[in-house]
Amino acid sequence: MTTETAIPLTSAALALFVADPHTGEDEVERVVARLPAEQVPLLVARATPIRRLLETVETMGEGRISAERIIDFGGEWIDPETGEIFAFSGDPGEYEVKDPEGLRAALRATHKVSQVEIDIAVRPTYKLDNVQLNLLARRADEVREVIEDFRGRRPWRPAHLRPKEK
Repeated sequence: MTTETAIPLTSAALALFVADPHTGEDEVERVVARLPAEQVPLLVARATPIRRLLETVETMGEGRISAERIIDFGGEWIDPETGEIFAFSGDPGEYEVKDPEGLRAALRATHKVSQVEIDIAVRPTYKLDNVQLNLLARRADEVREVIEDFRGRRPWRPAHLRPKEK
């Protein structure tokens, strides 16, 4: 995207310019500084929807990475084009059980967990002890499946794919 030519400032030209891996902040700064003043509002008008769509792409892509476990939480990925290392991290969500009484009944039905253990893990006041539930989940696949049926993670903050700090 050169400002010295008569090429119109289109959304497609701007998107290609910023998508080029060789375009850095210095190059963007030079291009913006060289633009005639009357074209700066046009540049911003073209940049805003591109930024919003890129944020949508980023959010949806990170959602798929997380949901499909394309990269494990805390895992790394190397950009094949640049060699840059990225880490997939963020704040993990908290466990949440929407039907504590149902979880208690299902754990009882497995006949592999005592009533005392159920009372400790899922207190009658419905305060969950996720450490105890994790321990129970390790006991048998059937117990783990019951717990997974009732417990999920409440999203805290989405994980992001960011360049790894050196």
